[in-house]
Amino acid sequence: MKKLISYLLDQKLLINLVVAIIILAGITTFSGINRESVPDIKFDMVTITTVYPGASPSDAEELISIPIEKKLRSISNLDKVRAYNVENVSLIVVFIEDKASDKKKVVQDIKDAVEQVSNLPSAAQKPLVAEVTFDNTELVSVAFTGKDDNVPYSKLREFANKSENFFYDIDGIAEVDKLGYYDREYLAEVDPNALEKYRIGMNSIVSALKMRNIDFPGGALRIGKKEFVLRTKGQFKNAEEIRNTVIRGNDTGYALRIGDIAKITDTYEEADVHQRFNGKQAVIFKLWKKRSADEIELSDRMKKIVAGYSLSGYEDVDISFFNDQSERTSSRIASVVHEAALGFVVLGLFMFLLLGRRMSMLVLAGIPVTFMVTFTAMWYMGITINIVSLFGMIMVLGMMVDFSIVIAENSHRYMEHGMKRREAVETGVSEVFMSVTVTLICIVAAFMPLLLVSGMIGKFVKAIPTVIIITLIASWIIAMFILPMFLNMFLSESHKKGKDKRDETLPQKLLSKFFGNKIDRSLKKIQKEDENIDEGLFGQVQNLYKKMVTAALKHRYVTIGILLVLFVVSLSLVPKIGFKFVTGGGEEQIRISVKLPFEINLESNLYEMKKFEKLILESVPAKEFKALHLYVGEEYTEIIDPKIGRASCRERVFRTV
Repeated sequence: MKKLISYLLDQKLLINLVVAIIILAGITTFSGINRESVPDIKFDMVTITTVYPGASPSDAEELISIPIEKKLRSISNLDKVRAYNVENVSLIVVFIEDKASDKKKVVQDIKDAVEQVSNLPSAAQKPLVAEVTFDNTELVSVAFTGKDDNVPYSKLREFANKSENFFYDIDGIAEVDKLGYYDREYLAEVDPNALEKYRIGMNSIVSALKMRNIDFPGGALRIGKKEFVLRTKGQFKNAEEIRNTVIRGNDTGYALRIGDIAKITDTYEEADVHQRFNGKQAVIFKLWKKRSADEIELSDRMKKIVAGYSLSGYEDVDISFFNDQSERTSSRIASVVHEAALGFVVLGLFMFLLLGRRMSMLVLAGIPVTFMVTFTAMWYMGITINIVSLFGMIMVLGMMVDFSIVIAENSHRYMEHGMKRREAVETGVSEVFMSVTVTLICIVAAFMPLLLVSGMIGKFVKAIPTVIIITLIASWIIAMFILPMFLNMFLSESHKKGKDKRDETLPQKLLSKFFGNKIDRSLKKIQKEDENIDEGLFGQVQNLYKKMVTAALKHRYVTIGILLVLFVVSLSLVPKIGFKFVTGGGEEQIRISVKLPFEINLESNLYEMKKFEKLILESVPAKEFKALHLYVGEEYTEIIDPKIGRASCRERVFRTV
């Protein structure tokens, strides 16, 4: 090992080139690492959704969920299957075992099994099998509202409809979910007296509308070398075409039309959910970003593009952003970075106090270089910058300098005993190589079990041990093979044995400035009392530690007893600590859920919720909240409770032997 260190001390150009490459690679890859609030967690789940119009929850369970569940029993590596049944819909969630070696095959087996279910009702739609991959994540919500209450919903919808493609054209936007957006429809209100007068039934009216409102392919027509695709397009374009639709007629030219017996209104489908924003009716877009896109960069770029979006003809429509995930991500990352910077400052301060100017600067200089290696590895492994990975960096901040401190201090110790600088570095590094390496192995081994944690928690915290292990290995490499060359270059060689053993530390300088020679006299006085004490602040700390170790060894049974008491007390406090997967502090949102009796219809719900909306807007100052989003509709969050009479839940647990 000593020969290797001696060789590296002569390779100044090579070492500096390696450091430059590390810094350049770190800076380059850092800009390519995506930023997000939480890490990308892929849940091993598959959903099976089947729409069955007109079905009750019990029908959906009996006719859809149970037959599919029976087919799934033959598939291996399934953990459990949970079926949710609501009106018109059967939703089955399949959980795949963590130990499954080939999860793609399991997903394909699920799809094949669903395809083989042949006894589903004819009115039911084909089951849709989808793997929960979370390739897209929510970015921000966009609200389209009128500047005042006089702006009709039709104009909001029209503007939102034109804006949909605009958002899809933004690079990085994966999907746009439209809320409070209702399809156009024509409402025919039939006059019962007219039905009796013309002796006609509703079936005749429905048949006439179906025969007139058609759109289907008609094959192909070949003329010479050309081929034309034929299509019958007869869909209604406006209300007037519906009014003129003939129900029946004769050869004399008489015709009974829809307009003769019914009132046709151009309207929108019946709302199942009402969306309001800041006290106004709204159309809401939820924008989802692609997993590969940077959350903060995409949000900033999108807002700049929207700022230049033409509102010609829609000057009375407002576009507002809310629930912006990038703002939370920026805030959390900034908070973590602030804490990391504070930790770095505190660490640097203590090192200046205890190690002196030169040694502390050499050790601290290794921290950013080490993080450059970490950033490069994170980019290569696809680890994003999020609160979890940053937390791992903060945890390792203090540990990563331990190797450098031990090597620098040991080399400096030999110089204090009169050894030449180069020889002191060679001897000091070689001497602690094995102990430093064993320390690295022990720390890495302590964090390795976190990589083996299964389930959602394991996937969430995986970035912590990964970042810590990478950073520690990088710091070990830098301390063992790069730092020695810089120690040989910059450590002061002006020491004489027994005198000026260490660079004057910052506190010594400050104290000397204000108190003159009083400090020196105090140190000499202490030395007279105890000849074995080292000089300076570092020496005093070291001597205090020696005394504590001596006392512990002398009273070993008392020491062991104190440790046992502390251990028992710590164990007793564990149940009182509690556990939360994610802490509840620092929430940027306040959610208010109001449940009204089941019998109350949607419009009555909206009327009652407007009272809450008005109360909040009038009582809470506008500067204290960014947005007020009101959602009024059927809530299925408690779908697992069959008591509500509108839903049921079944769960079957699979265990593969």
